[in-house]
Amino acid sequence: MVERHEAEGYISANSIADIFYVTRKSLGGAVAFDVLRLIMRVFRVVGVAADEITSAIDYGMKDFEDALQVVCADKVRAAYFITRDSKGFEKVRKMKVLSPEKFIKDIA
Repeated sequence: MVERHEAEGYISANSIADIFYVTRKSLGGAVAFDVLRLIMRVFRVVGVAADEITSAIDYGMKDFEDALQVVCADKVRAAYFITRDSKGFEKVRKMKVLSPEKFIKDIA
């Protein structure tokens, strides 16, 4: 959907670094940079600064990284939060938390 410009897709800036690290370790630096280039063509990047970090700390979720992702999604007023690991997202009220499979089945 995002690649076809039927929806807007967002990714947090800290996720870019995480993706690069994991991809570089398993597939090498050249592939990792190619992956980042593809992501940058498809998704919009949501910045992470002091306000987002403070909000994530205060969000009330046990997992700080998850809270930071939710704060970034809220920042862009996302309607959906897509995750493969939905446990711990019970406090999220401003958007629907869905697995990729459920999103594709129900929404796409």
